Amino acid sequence: MLEVLACPACGHRYRTRFAVPAMERTQAFDIVLTPPVVLRPPAVSPALRSFALSFASSFGLVALIGGLLWLGLGLGAAPARPRPAAAAPQTKAERLYGAIETAMSLYDVEQAAGGAGRVIRSGNPYLLLLSYDFPSESVRVSLDRTDVSSGDYRVQAVALYRNKTLVRRRADQE
Repeated sequence: MLEVLACPACGHRYRTRFAVPAMERTQAFDIVLTPPVVLRPPAVSPALRSFALSFASSFGLVALIGGLLWLGLGLGAAPARPRPAAAAPQTKAERLYGAIETAMSLYDVEQAAGGAGRVIRSGNPYLLLLSYDFPSESVRVSLDRTDVSSGDYRVQAVALYRNKTLVRRRADQE
């Protein structure tokens, strides 16, 4: 706004100048928001950082291997298993199954069984399948030989059947 000022004593007019009219007084201020100050940790040398990482990783590896060995050896807490009051008496078929081992000869098998076996299959000259039958159980023995001219049969597998269900089986790993 332009305002012409006059001298109050003589009335002389001065040069024109800008005058600010009277207004309400207000306070103005600026708000500057800054993020919180985060102190950076002191700088760590790369050599010290790599040493700390290698130490921590080797400690972790040792702890992992120790834990796996602990679990593998069964030293960890295992649930308590109820023990049977008395072992059930073995049947004749179970005793015969336990007496026959892999790689036994045909003669040894007949001696262990008492000669009560019957031949189930003998179509292949290299294989022989014997069955020892008991009431509700049977033991089947699979024998084979490498040379047809010799009678040297060897046990390859033994199986225990209850009725017609396979209960246990043991075989040579060849």
